Amino acid sequence: MEISEIITKAFLYKNPSIYKELDVIISELGRFSIDEILEQGNQEISKIDRDIRNSVNNALYYQESEEENIKKVANLIYTARRYFEKGILDADVKSILLFLSINCYLQINIDKFIENGDFNIHSICEKIKELLTKAILDIKALPEAPINEKMKFSAYTEGYSQNNIEKVYNLIEAIERGSNRGFHFNYLLENLIKFLYEINFPIFIEILSKQQNISNIIFYLQSFNFDELIKISNESSFFNKWINFEIVRQLTKKENKRSVISDEEIRIVKDVLIRINNDNFDFFKQSIKYFSRSKLYNSALGISLTETEDDKITAIISECFVFDKYSNNLENRDFLKDQFSNYANDEKAKTFFTSIFNQYERFLKELYQDEKFYLNNILLTDYANYILHYYVSYVDEELIVNKLKNLLDNIIFIDSEWAISESQQITKFHLYNSEIHILTYEYKNKNLNIQEITTLYNELLNNKILLKRYASEETIEFLKTGYLNINYK
Repeated sequence: MEISEIITKAFLYKNPSIYKELDVIISELGRFSIDEILEQGNQEISKIDRDIRNSVNNALYYQESEEENIKKVANLIYTARRYFEKGILDADVKSILLFLSINCYLQINIDKFIENGDFNIHSICEKIKELLTKAILDIKALPEAPINEKMKFSAYTEGYSQNNIEKVYNLIEAIERGSNRGFHFNYLLENLIKFLYEINFPIFIEILSKQQNISNIIFYLQSFNFDELIKISNESSFFNKWINFEIVRQLTKKENKRSVISDEEIRIVKDVLIRINNDNFDFFKQSIKYFSRSKLYNSALGISLTETEDDKITAIISECFVFDKYSNNLENRDFLKDQFSNYANDEKAKTFFTSIFNQYERFLKELYQDEKFYLNNILLTDYANYILHYYVSYVDEELIVNKLKNLLDNIIFIDSEWAISESQQITKFHLYNSEIHILTYEYKNKNLNIQEITTLYNELLNNKILLKRYASEETIEFLKTGYLNINYK
């Protein structure tokens, strides 16, 4: 029988009793003060925690008869419930911690303990709020830390004061990569935060919104799943850019676990991005670079840009849209393009795609003139489909045909074009071919059928000597795709 099924039946079990083995262990933990229970590194408390885990797991996983298993789990739940109810009714934070020390292994939604009771949760929530308000979980370099570690901490501190995402998150990511715990400093305190989220969401939001320390912000958010983070994101009371940034970061870390992200979820994240933009435009631009590989972020960014001033859009394209010879992020950037196209008016769309095309043209011009740049394959960039969209929407057929003809002439007669080296000649061949490749899609989209273009393309594809000298097998495959685009009819 599945654990979830056992727990469901255990809640329906008649006349449960105290699980004595567990109650003895919990009583031992109850001897300690709240501060001692929450203190990390206390060996005696760590041993008690292991005993609690073993007791719960024995009841959950060691199969006896179905009836006996259900009875044991019912007794576990009954024991946990006693501490839960005492904590709520007496506003006793310690009892809540004792309850959580059991439930962190049972993993039962708090709603199950509340649903059949008429509880006044105000007093206990205020007590938890008071406790959490005092908790500061800062990170700092130890005196004996190596010099490179101290330098990272120094950059982190400097980055926070400068609103520099890269400097701050270089250290954050190093901690998350380099430790099994990351920012999971205190599992019981994490569970207390989650407990407050579930029983009094407004107070949870109030406490989170007051966090200034980045370590605290991460600690508060890291354990929530995607749906819970979306609920948090939908609160418009967050004006701290670091909180908004970390909410988005936690969402992007968990987005791959979702098969589908809804339009409503994208809209909610869009609102978070607008809050960041309104607070600090430079910080917003940094976030665009940081989250460039996120489908969710790009989708939300696409919509948010439709609500952004044109001069800011131009600055974003110039500073944040990186053109290079790679296209690893093409699919994610297409999410931005598609969402922007769906929501932008005609004037804003023209400004957006024209700015990107102009950036692309400047990028190509620099590459043609760069004697050190080498290219031996097709160059698409992450923005190939933006360029295609520009051609489709804003360029006349005659200009498309003339440009395609000139590029085909250039590539066919490339041996007559002066270059300082064979490497530069190969680079130019592939730059011409890259432009041709995109234009063949536009040629097909506009249903063009120009005999001169067909003749030139056939001449290129049949020039075996030229292709053997300049083109790799992969390049030839792109040329064949272009041929199919030209000869689509």
